Amino acid sequence: MSPEDAPEADEASDPPIEAAINVVPVWRVDSGELHSRRGGIVDPEAETLDEELVLALADSVVTLSAPVDLSPRALTVLREQLPLPPAFDRSGSLRGHQLLELDAQGRTVVDEVTIHHHTTFGLLVRDRGRSLE
Repeated sequence: MSPEDAPEADEASDPPIEAAINVVPVWRVDSGELHSRRGGIVDPEAETLDEELVLALADSVVTLSAPVDLSPRALTVLREQLPLPPAFDRSGSLRGHQLLELDAQGRTVVDEVTIHHHTTFGLLVRDRGRSLE
């Protein structure tokens, strides 16, 4: 079927297109260092990352999808405000992934988006700024 033969979609009845962000959670420990889930030290300003750390970080990647895991607004906030370390883009397997810095208790707030790492359920996202549309 050519594009000309395809029926026109009714935008009002089309399901929303799922969008996602890949985040790499790291924890800021009491010493001020950032640690991966496996305990490796992460320097977001580094030019390169060693292979062992890249593998550990790649193993901890979380994909958050809208509207399943977070609101479309929260997705936009995270995409705009979470850093994309240059070393991630140079690493290959972390290309395009964004750094999610959590405190020692596994929490962070980005704008009005609260994220908590739960040991059983993973990352839980709450958007306090979400409108009731």
